[in-house]
Amino acid sequence: MKGTGKDGAPREVYVYHVVDNDWSMSEYRHQAVVWQTAVMPAVAIELIASGVWMRPGVVGPEALPSEPFLDLLDAYGSEWEWLEYKDRAPLSGS
Repeated sequence: MKGTGKDGAPREVYVYHVVDNDWSMSEYRHQAVVWQTAVMPAVAIELIASGVWMRPGVVGPEALPSEPFLDLLDAYGSEWEWLEYKDRAPLSGS
């Protein structure tokens, strides 16, 4: 994601999640890549259905708060991490 940080400076962050194939096979009986593809829209639909994500009109996910989405990913067992970038290189310690 690219944007402006709270301090007004440009900011770039990469959010990713890695799923263990053995875990996804034992928990959901699907390969990790299938589960990763399916969990994102499932989480979004749950947030819309519960009213957490409400916005009139057609908007992209970047227009909605990310915290509820990331929290629900955790609840589904999908761990995620993020890297902060500066000049297209990841900053260490993020």
